[in-house]
Parts: sequence; structure tokens; C-alpha cells
Amino acid sequence: MFTVNRKVSPEKWYRLYRESIQPKVVEHEGKTALPQGKFRLPDVIKQLNVFTKRNLLSKLANRQYKLLNILEPVVLGLILSFFIKYSPGNKYIFASNRNIPAFIFMSVVVLLFLGLSVSAEEIIGDRRILERESFLNLSRFSYINSKVLYLFGLSAIQMLLFVGVSLTIIGVKGLTLKYWLVLFSSACFANMLGLIISSVMKSVVAIYITIPLLLVPQILLSGTVVDFDNLNSSLTRRVYVLVIGDVMTSRWAYEALAVTQYMDNRYEKNFFDAEMLLSRAAFCASFLIPRLQVKLEECLRLDDLDKDRSANISRHLRFIANEIEHLAKSDDVPRFELLEELKNWRFTISWH
Repeated sequence: MFTVNRKVSPEKWYRLYRESIQPKVVEHEGKTALPQGKFRLPDVIKQLNVFTKRNLLSKLANRQYKLLNILEPVVLGLILSFFIKYSPGNKYIFASNRNIPAFIFMSVVVLLFLGLSVSAEEIIGDRRILERESFLNLSRFSYINSKVLYLFGLSAIQMLLFVGVSLTIIGVKGLTLKYWLVLFSSACFANMLGLIISSVMKSVVAIYITIPLLLVPQILLSGTVVDFDNLNSSLTRRVYVLVIGDVMTSRWAYEALAVTQYMDNRYEKNFFDAEMLLSRAAFCASFLIPRLQVKLEECLRLDDLDKDRSANISRHLRFIANEIEHLAKSDDVPRFELLEELKNWRFTISWH
């Protein structure tokens, strides 16, 4: 029968333990080592494989994510190429399309947008997982590189879809690989930039506010929408490009595509080398040689004015020597026999 009162007192239990149990307990001398733990931190390569597999499986499980990232470059390629496909007549002729520069520039904008949008939430989306795994001291290097590998692979597929659709509609032939290579490498830059802001920002809202702040300078300072000469006069000079303009990915991507579109197409590549020789010859005849003549006349004028103006004369002679040497290397021009004397300013003959 249950009762709230003790039937045996604690003292009696203790006495029974001392008399019946304690004498039978065998004491062992010394201490035994704790069993060795079986957990071992994997090396960097194994962690990279695990992070990459986990990241890939989580993305493949999201059906909406897959559809958006596959359809987005296709739809953007369709829209861009359809609206830019201009022809003055009923039949479309690629050479008559005035919008090819706009198509190239908008392709650069599209790839920057895609590269930023797919990477902007990668790290901030894993923040809770990273907090739970922080006590394991896992490799941050492996985690970041798993993201980089995944994003580069995704950007490669997206750029291939975009280039395949847009170039087919717009009529660019034979340049698919070069277009893809330029756009893919620029998208990789956008991926890395997106990972940086995903790591720095603390909320998704802040990330999507930051993306336009990163895209607008790329558009404005690409040299396409606004010429560098037409920027605010307090920021630039007509002789040099702004330093910030030189670091814009959009500028170099646009320039690379424009140059390859002009010189590597199936028609122009047959004449480009000959046209380049003609262009260089015209430059030398119209600009370089008259400039050298002006420098030489300046040396004669300074020598007539004052014999102590050797520093200015030497500077002009050095300019003339450098240009003559460069001209002899780049074109089929006979070497000037007094070039060394001209370079070392050892002329002892009279100017007259």
C-alpha cells in the first residue's frame, strides 16, 4: 500500500549498505583513459565536396529557383534581340542593323544583372546554417569556393543560353564562343561582387537596395551612354579617361565585344590586316611625321636663340629618336643610321 510516510529511515538504509554492499565493492587503483573520439575534421578538399554537393542539392530541390534561373536568360535574350532586330526594308540584313552597338551594350548590362541577382543571397541565406556549424570550425575557404564553383557553373549555363538565343535571332554568326567567353568572364566578376555584398549586408532588403547602386556606375561610366569627354568638366580631362572608368567591367566587356564583332566576323577578317596597315600608314603620314618635323624645327629654333638650351633640345631629340625607333620596329622602314647618336644626344654637326 502506498503511503507518504517512510517505512525505512535513511540511516537504516545507510547502515544496510555499509554492512551488505560496501564490503563486496572492489576498488581499482589508477585511472583509465577516456575512449578516443571517432570524430575527425575532414580536410579542405572533402569539405569542399560536401559543401558543393549540399549547395547543389538544395538548389535542385527548389523547382521555382531552377525555372527562374534557366528561363530568365532565355527570356531576356528573346526580348533584347527581338526589339533590336532592325531593318530598313522588308528583308532583314545584318549589315543594315544600326542597333548592334546597343545590342552589345545591353548584353553587358544583362550579364551584370544576372550575375548579381543569382549571387546576392547566397551567403546571407546560409547565415543560420553557418551559425549552427560554427562550433565545428569548418573551413571557410571550402565554403566560399563551393559557392564560387556553383555560381560560375550557373553563369556559364546562363550565358550560353542567352548568347545562343540572342545571337541566333540578331544574326551574328561565327562569334558565339567569343561572345560567350567575354560575357561569362564578366558575369564571374558580377558573381564575386554579389558574394561580397551578400557577406557584408545584414538583410535581403539592404542587398537589393545596393544592387542598383552597383549597376548604375557600370552603365554611366562605361563610355557608351555618356562619352567620357562629355562628363562633368571638374571630374575629367579630354586627354585621359577617368581612373574609375578604367576599372569598370562594363567598359572593357563592351570594348572587347565591339572589337571582336568588327575584326573577327567572316567578312572583315579577310581585310582587317590590310586595313590596319593602311590605317597605320595614314596615321604616320598625317600625324606622326608632321609632329616629328615640328619637333625638329623646334630644335633648330632653340639652337638659334640660345646655345644653353641643350636640355630642351635633348628632350625633343629623345622624342624624335624614340618615335623613329618604334616606327622601324613596327613597319618596313629602313633603320636610321644615326639613331644611337640621336638617342644619346651626341650630335656634333652643325644644324645648318
